[in-house]
Amino acid sequence: MRGSLRFPSESDPTCIAIRDRAAGRGHGRYPWQTHQSGALGRDLTRAAIEKPTFWWSSLLTTSRVESQSTVCAVSGLGLDFGERSSHSPDKGRSRLGSRVERSTFMALGGAFALFGRHLLIGTGAAHEETTRPMTLAKAPLELGGEWPGSTPSDALAVISRMREVSLSGIRLVSDRQPCKLRIDNHSSGPPHIWLHSDHPETAWIVVDIGVRDWCKLAYQLGHELGHVLCNSWRWGDNPRPPTQWLEESLVEAFSIRGLLRLAESWEKNPPFPNDAAFGGAIREYHANLLAGYDKAAPADLAAWLQAGHPQPPSAPEGAAVAPFLALLEADDSCVQDMGALNRWPERTALPVADYLYKWHDSCAELAAPGVLPRRLQAAFHLI
Repeated sequence: MRGSLRFPSESDPTCIAIRDRAAGRGHGRYPWQTHQSGALGRDLTRAAIEKPTFWWSSLLTTSRVESQSTVCAVSGLGLDFGERSSHSPDKGRSRLGSRVERSTFMALGGAFALFGRHLLIGTGAAHEETTRPMTLAKAPLELGGEWPGSTPSDALAVISRMREVSLSGIRLVSDRQPCKLRIDNHSSGPPHIWLHSDHPETAWIVVDIGVRDWCKLAYQLGHELGHVLCNSWRWGDNPRPPTQWLEESLVEAFSIRGLLRLAESWEKNPPFPNDAAFGGAIREYHANLLAGYDKAAPADLAAWLQAGHPQPPSAPEGAAVAPFLALLEADDSCVQDMGALNRWPERTALPVADYLYKWHDSCAELAAPGVLPRRLQAAFHLI
């Protein structure tokens, strides 16, 4: 179902995608538009006067989506208020210029003049928070593409919750974590990671969902978020045989694991008013997925592997998904170990035995537990 490589078209040479199915070529249009933000400037100035160090921390991490076709991302000193092109990413670079209202610029300038010492130096816990490295769990979210019939703010609420429950309690060990996470919805084509050379610190996820199809959004997001966790989001991180199936099976298991946690969180604290019952729909979606993978699971993983049967993780071919899910569910250390994947030049272009040894060494380099590669070595009879 996932894991094939889509090569770039000649008209868009900088884009390679990790596709979930082998289908089509890349889309060339991503509508990026912003708005003039005088009100935002006044709000930020008011926050700076009342609580300057908190405002500085918020300025570094806040993302704000105003409407279906607008994005206003505040990230560090970038102040991304510039109008973007609606064509290729290479032409769509942000700029700070005439799009910023004079009142906004003056207000922000005044805040820096009044509180520069606090903003630039900071004190105590607030300063420690702003100097802490960005992680996948905290990276600002940015929405793009088209969300017909779904309010972007509602989609963002589901995306935020799915990320939160999927990574809650997980120590993120990777030294290659994104500074921003962008999620586009496209009206056609399977979900994938969009590998791109511009904005190199942004992990770019593409989903394909219908109107308010929150189960499907959470499921697709969880899978692609798993790829980002496994360090498969930057330019050059191409999927390669013969062991790409292992990463695909792991991230599929990661997504299914997240769905059950989302259902529990939704029932206790729904993101929308009076919507706790929707947690039951998520549970049903999760159960249907798991039933297919349980049916496909082999009785003996080692015999299955030795017979040469690895397949892309789509039921009923995804035989490794259910066994991998059991490992992730049993021990959060196994999820932590996913952050040590693919940090070597060959990435998945290695036999399974060599891939697991590289993974084990990578865990040691990052002080990760190293539990999951050892358990897979044992399960496959490779030690």
